[in-house]
Amino acid sequence: MKTKDGDDVFAVFESNGDLIRYRMVHKNEALPANILKAIAKAEYKDRKLFGGTEIVKSNQKKIVDHYIVRLENGNKKKNLYYIIKGEMLVNK
Repeated sequence: MKTKDGDDVFAVFESNGDLIRYRMVHKNEALPANILKAIAKAEYKDRKLFGGTEIVKSNQKKIVDHYIVRLENGNKKKNLYYIIKGEMLVNK
C-alpha cells in the first residue's frame, strides 16, 4: 500500500490478523546519521545511495529491526543491512 506521502508499505500478517513484520520505503527521508557514518567507513563508501530509505520492523524476536541500504556504482548494485546503531547485519 502507499501512505499519503507516497511512501510504500509492505506488511506480513498472521492468519489471525496479527502483524508479523512490515517494511517501509521512504522516498524523501535520509538515513540515520549512525548508518551514514558507518557507510562512509565501509568498503562501499564510494558508491551512491539510491532507492529511498527502507526500514524493516518485526514483532518476531529472530528478526532485528534494520535498514536496507541500496548502493550503486555504475551498473553494480549492492544491498547492505544496518541496525539503527550503525552496525552492519549481513553483507549479501
